[in-house]
Amino acid sequence: MPILIVRLLFLLLAPLAEERVIFLVDTFQDESGWYAEPIAFIRGEHFVGVVDPADTSFAPYHTFIAAYFSKGKQYPVYWNDKRLGAMTVVDADTQFACMQLTAQVQMKYAGKQKLRIGEPGVALSGVQPSKPLLSVATNAQDSSLAMTLARKELTGKKLSKAALKTLQLNRIRAVDLDGSGDAELIATFETSRTVYSKALKMNSMIIYFLSIVIDDGKVVYSYYTSGPEEGDEQGNFASRQDITGISDLDGNGIAEIVFRNFYYESWDYSIVKRKANRWQQVWQGGGGGC
Repeated sequence: MPILIVRLLFLLLAPLAEERVIFLVDTFQDESGWYAEPIAFIRGEHFVGVVDPADTSFAPYHTFIAAYFSKGKQYPVYWNDKRLGAMTVVDADTQFACMQLTAQVQMKYAGKQKLRIGEPGVALSGVQPSKPLLSVATNAQDSSLAMTLARKELTGKKLSKAALKTLQLNRIRAVDLDGSGDAELIATFETSRTVYSKALKMNSMIIYFLSIVIDDGKVVYSYYTSGPEEGDEQGNFASRQDITGISDLDGNGIAEIVFRNFYYESWDYSIVKRKANRWQQVWQGGGGGC
């Protein structure tokens, strides 16, 4: 067989052999139990959407369920790449309410550490992380540094002094993302201000969200968004971003950060990684919405 054909077959088949799934593992809003939601496929160092939420044929959903969400399927669950235990699929959601692909799962922990309500974990199919990431508890100094840098970032966005004054730190994590031995900080923030709309002749609330990654006292990644709480003329709403998972998903020794983006009646995910020696978003998709 000619070498060119062999190489072509390898390129076509290798990604399929390495395909894995990233799952979000979280509680239902009413805390009635645990559920899992696929975020993306991993193919080598690339991330690919699981299904297109706009595809109303439901065929991709049924295909995914048959392959990954059949009853009794088990996947290891991780927190900062430390294996906490495993999830077992109990029942897949075949109604696809709000175009969401989920499964109810049972959690079984291997030790004392457990997932906490409001802080989801990550489950992976296929090859697993090689070693846990170094994770340390944050302190008042970490929070103070994060707030100082966030105010500096938002000042550059020309936020008002009133909005800066009410800035709040939503979540902060300290994890060694690059294996250097020193933990980076990942933090998310929120603030708002009231403005008067001459067109609508009424007050409206503007919401501001910021996510940053801090390395060696400097912001190396920043995500900023803002918008009216009630939406604009096109119905667009400001997105809220939260930390979903931190894990070396592609196995290159540097952890990726998974963010969950919330919109009005919908959500999706962003994956941020260090590429070409800088932190950047490399994928966005998944989720669903009504």
